[in-house]
Amino acid sequence: MPNKVISWPVREFSEINGSTLLPHINTNINVDLLLLGCGTSMWQLSKSLKKSLDEIEITVEAMSTGAAVRTYNVLTGEKRRVAAALISVE
Repeated sequence: MPNKVISWPVREFSEINGSTLLPHINTNINVDLLLLGCGTSMWQLSKSLKKSLDEIEITVEAMSTGAAVRTYNVLTGEKRRVAAALISVE
């Protein structure tokens, strides 16, 4: 999140769902974009999770974790309202 780091126990993309992601999204922090670092590969979110995020007006972009970290750094440098959920990689 823009103002804090939260430990996220997800280790692979198949674990990402509403119960592993949505509790960490606090709509009071005013985030427009969620970058989803999917490990070493790119994946697409399920339609139901994408719909849940759309309902709280958060756009999600899924990409490799390395790309998500780089993008997060650029966007926060531009003072954009962005958060990242990252699957760790070696």
